[in-house]
Amino acid sequence: MRGALQDVGAKSIEWSADRRRISAKIGFNFWSFGERLSAGIADDGKVQVHSVCVWPLQIIDWGKNAENCGKFLEAVAIRLMAT
Repeated sequence: MRGALQDVGAKSIEWSADRRRISAKIGFNFWSFGERLSAGIADDGKVQVHSVCVWPLQIIDWGKNAENCGKFLEAVAIRLMAT
């Protein structure tokens, strides 16, 4: 998952203690002050991905959070197909 986060431009990547969740900051861009993307593996093996705006008062994300999740899942899929 770390490599997939790096593929989508994530910085400050942090793992949870049990190594089942990872979170990272996606930097400032024209549309937002940045986002926090987190991903984890549930007990049933499903990958869960969530992206939120860093600035709490940002009301409209202009589709950036959905784009972050989609790019991350695509990067994971590409890495899985390469193995």
